[in-house]
Amino acid sequence: MIIKLKTWFITAFKTLKHSIERYPEALLLAYAFGVTAILMNHASYTQTDYRNMLEHLLLTFSLGVPMLLSVKMLHESYFKKNWHRIAMDVFAGVLLILFYLTIPKEINDIFALRVFVVNVSLYLSFTLIPFFYQKRGYALYVLKLIADFAVTFLYSLVLFLGLAAIYFALEELFGIDIKSDLYSDTFVVVATGFAPTYFLGGLIRSAQEIENFSYSNVFKILFVYIVMPILSIYTGILYAYFIKLMIGMTLPENIIGNLVIWYSGITLVVLFFTSGQKDANAFSKLFHKYMPIAILLPLAMMFYAMFIRIDAYGLTVKRYFVVALGIWVLGNMIYLIVSKKKVNQVIVMTAVIVMLLTMYGPLGAYPMSIWQQNARFEKALTEYGMLTDSVIIARTDLTEEQERVVIDAIHYFSWQHELSDLKLLPEGFETSDTKEVFGFEYDGYGYPRFQEEYFSYWSDNEQMDMDIEGYTRLVRINWYDGVQNKLGVHLIENEAGDFDVYDKDVYLTNLPIIKWIEGRENRDAMVSADDATIVFEENGKTYKAIVQNINGEMNGDRTTISIKNMNLILLIE
Repeated sequence: MIIKLKTWFITAFKTLKHSIERYPEALLLAYAFGVTAILMNHASYTQTDYRNMLEHLLLTFSLGVPMLLSVKMLHESYFKKNWHRIAMDVFAGVLLILFYLTIPKEINDIFALRVFVVNVSLYLSFTLIPFFYQKRGYALYVLKLIADFAVTFLYSLVLFLGLAAIYFALEELFGIDIKSDLYSDTFVVVATGFAPTYFLGGLIRSAQEIENFSYSNVFKILFVYIVMPILSIYTGILYAYFIKLMIGMTLPENIIGNLVIWYSGITLVVLFFTSGQKDANAFSKLFHKYMPIAILLPLAMMFYAMFIRIDAYGLTVKRYFVVALGIWVLGNMIYLIVSKKKVNQVIVMTAVIVMLLTMYGPLGAYPMSIWQQNARFEKALTEYGMLTDSVIIARTDLTEEQERVVIDAIHYFSWQHELSDLKLLPEGFETSDTKEVFGFEYDGYGYPRFQEEYFSYWSDNEQMDMDIEGYTRLVRINWYDGVQNKLGVHLIENEAGDFDVYDKDVYLTNLPIIKWIEGRENRDAMVSADDATIVFEENGKTYKAIVQNINGEMNGDRTTISIKNMNLILLIE
């Protein structure tokens, strides 16, 4: 046992050493990401500029890791001279600096999504580079990467839990004060230090080395004997549903898009991973031969249903993504049908191209949805007689359905884009101006999902100087959607929607937390130490509640407030 353990440690050390020697640039950025994440964890929320700088560095480092991994693969596979590597490293460094300088101060969802897509594209390119001219073995290589990642994840999890157990034992047995930040810092060190170093140490050096590996029985059983039969049965169910539609002469329901798109995407992934297992048995051979053909009808029905939705409600970003994913699947299925010499890399290459096209350029998801929704909005206003020389004319005699079309357009842009992207709106338009501009009130809550607004407040514990003079008890109260420890002081929600404080079964006081929320100006903000403190009296006793964090939902006029999570400190006189 000791010999085996010693051997494992020696092997692991060699793997880590080999990884650092092979990928020094990429690992340096991974470690820098970890250090920055730790600094971010310790930075106060009041240090806005400092936290913004760290956030920008995190984005830059996250992009740099796959970029430099791809550079290394290019160096090993094609550009093998040292000056090639230096030149590519310098070029990558310049790109990262330019990226850092162009990050907006306020990072919106669109920018974050674009960075994520570029990240995924770079990681996929990293896997493609060694196999660009190697037709065989790519799917097996990707499966090996997945298996190596699973092993790395397991080792990292065990390492983190082991270190966490050591901290806990030192704190409980020896009374050593272990800060809670140490646990999160340790997680970051393991995730950005050990994990990438160990994972990269197991990568093959050339595409030819994949021939030394065989297809795992685990994956063979999973794909050939479990997933393939399930997909075949699912296909049969879809065909039965389509026959039902034809008999009843009815249109497909809205759910057909989700039913087909994920199923077709998973089918393509299974065909990709089992390309080397076509002859595993007769069923696998039939699956590979006929499934690309069988999936064409479900895809056609999905496109038909999606275009009905687009015609009725316009092109949204989500609908664009569904159509783009469907086109990618359809193109690859046709390729698998007509191609005699199938190359798996084509599936991943086209995935990278489609992802980048959907996020960048004039045909991307956001510019296309903005253009189409603007055209639809202008057409509606023209039909309603509300547009003269591109100036909106207010009307009070529209039907409820017509008002809904206008309001939905405004709400969509306020939710998914910017109101300034809706070109016909006057400059500086806000939703509160709807009645003045259009002649009717704005009601952005036409659908149940928008009827509640999320709120969240938190206090900066580092800046809080807690005054406990005059109080005899200090208790922490944690409320997680009604779940809490009721053995000591706890909360009970009363009929009025407020909270009463109990000590076991004995009533102490009413906690005026709802009134405190109603007094907040913003729905999402950090509050100062003074604002986070609530002092109140009942039955001759003084209480002080210090809000640490609280979140939930409220309606627009704050007449209905529902608290989901709440953490506070209660001082009792």
